[in-house]
Amino acid sequence: DFHAFLREEGIPYVFCSNTGAKGASGVQQKLKANGITSDGELVGGEHIFTAAQAQCQYMVDNLPRGAKVFVFAGGNAETADSSFWMEILRELDSELVASWDVHTHLSEGVAKEWGELAACSDSDHAVAVVLFSDGSISSVPDPITGELGFADWSFDVIKKAGYLLSHGAAFICTAEDSFNVRPDGWPLPGPGMISAMFRTLMYPEHSRNIHVCGKGGNRGNAYMMDAAIAKLERQGHSGQRDKIVMVGDRFCLLYTSDAADEEDSVGL
Repeated sequence: DFHAFLREEGIPYVFCSNTGAKGASGVQQKLKANGITSDGELVGGEHIFTAAQAQCQYMVDNLPRGAKVFVFAGGNAETADSSFWMEILRELDSELVASWDVHTHLSEGVAKEWGELAACSDSDHAVAVVLFSDGSISSVPDPITGELGFADWSFDVIKKAGYLLSHGAAFICTAEDSFNVRPDGWPLPGPGMISAMFRTLMYPEHSRNIHVCGKGGNRGNAYMMDAAIAKLERQGHSGQRDKIVMVGDRFCLLYTSDAADEEDSVGL
């Protein structure tokens, strides 16, 4: 009813989701499954923005040509949408993305090679561990080799990510939600649990290499909130912050600067 009211009154709106396992198309299908459409059609992409999309923009803006990128992804590995993140990246800058060495699976030897490269590189983003997930991961095919990626958070996958992160690789993730809300009241582990584990591994020497692009993240102001407000502006909104209402499901922290310290956060 509220969605219908917004459309009838011509009020600009954006579904601003912290999901890391869906782009706009995935949210469109989820909304449709719950009866939320625009006169029977899918809600337009101009009204949807996810943390995964924000993260893709951050990657394109900050990963250099030739970067080594180790990706853990959620979603349904059996569908064409399983590598939705790669499609978003290619749409943003296909030439740059084509220069990256992107894998969803690493052997022991390659993981150590990438760790050594991270340790000796002049760039904080020459090697990156990237998380497109809402907590769980699935065996998404490797975009280069076609080999199935890791299907679950095993000791082996954590160990190989640790090789990279402990040697200075960037950790780029969508959100740090500690759990995912369920209608039955039983919470599911969220991406924040994995992020906290990797933070422990990186602290304190490489803590500046953590980049969280969704709502509440240290890169979230520019890559999530400003981008969502820009969508409102393209729909005719003034962009004035005191003229925007946010509706959410939990208390969170929003960083007031790009610093990764909780001291720089404010509750919303």
